[in-house]
Amino acid sequence: MSRLSTRVFVDGLTLMHGACRQFSCHWIDLVGVAATVLPPRLFRIECVHLYTSLLDGKVDPGLPEAQHAHLRALLARGNCEIRLGKLVQSRRRALAVWPEQMAGRTVEVELTNEKGSDVSLAVDLVDLAHRGAFEAARVVSNDGDLRRAIEVARFDLNRRIGVLNPHPGCQSRELTRVSSFQRTIRRGDLMRNRLPDELHDAHGTIRRPRRAGW
Repeated sequence: MSRLSTRVFVDGLTLMHGACRQFSCHWIDLVGVAATVLPPRLFRIECVHLYTSLLDGKVDPGLPEAQHAHLRALLARGNCEIRLGKLVQSRRRALAVWPEQMAGRTVEVELTNEKGSDVSLAVDLVDLAHRGAFEAARVVSNDGDLRRAIEVARFDLNRRIGVLNPHPGCQSRELTRVSSFQRTIRRGDLMRNRLPDELHDAHGTIRRPRRAGW
């Protein structure tokens, strides 16, 4: 039986804030994770597409450097493409609920939102499906906004689209309704797939940072 040509589309920050943070697993080999959750006898992984945004160092000054190292390592590992969105910051007034002495008052809060990554993922999923670049795909996300893209790729373009949920214990009903397959990413999936402590690319040596970040 021939294996299905497969691409994996990863919502990077959702994975980082979900399973990676919950299980304290970082420096993850995304291609290795894909091979673990997709049986090699059934699926041939053509490429892992990572969608993320560059982190700033406001909260943790070391994050940008750690993220840069991880992205370089993923590219050096091979079979991975990265598309960057951007983080947009804004300030708004919001109702305070804690501490108690502030409850009911409005305070100014700073919000950080990722822009572009989910749209790029949705567009690429539909575009590559339309061009016949894969027979099956797995989307690593729990974002219900991707429902329509998955629906089009699966039902209109006849592709087998599954969802790998990076938020254990919280499954998007929107994605469950339109996907052909659902699976939750487990701790073992991440722990068994770490990048080597040292890799090399055209710019030199890439070493695993002490802190997390991608």
